[in-house]
Amino acid sequence: MKLRTTMPYTLLALPLMIGNVMANPSDTKMFGAAAPFTLDKLPVSRLKNKLASLPAPARQKAMKWLHSFNFPEHDTEFLDIDNNGAVFNTFARNHAIFSWILPSSAA
Repeated sequence: MKLRTTMPYTLLALPLMIGNVMANPSDTKMFGAAAPFTLDKLPVSRLKNKLASLPAPARQKAMKWLHSFNFPEHDTEFLDIDNNGAVFNTFARNHAIFSWILPSSAA
C-alpha cells in the first residue's frame, strides 16, 4: 500500500533527478533575463517558429515574457506561445509519464 502512495511522487521527481545528473551548467546555453537574445539567436524549434509567425504586438509581448526569466536551450522544446503572445510550458502535456495524473482535458 505504501508503494502505491509514494510511486506518483517518485515518478514526478524522476525527470528532475535525471536532469540534475545530465546537466553541465558550463555547457548549457542560456536565454532570457540574464542572457538577452533576438529571434535569430534561438535554436530551430517550435518556439522560434511560433515567435516568427506572430504579429508584431504579440511577438513583442512574448519576447518580453521570455526575457523575464532564464531558460536553457533545451527548454525551447517545452516552451510554447499562444496567439496573443502568452508564454507557457508544455512539458507535462508532452510526456506520457503525466498522462495518468492529469485529467484528459489537461493532457
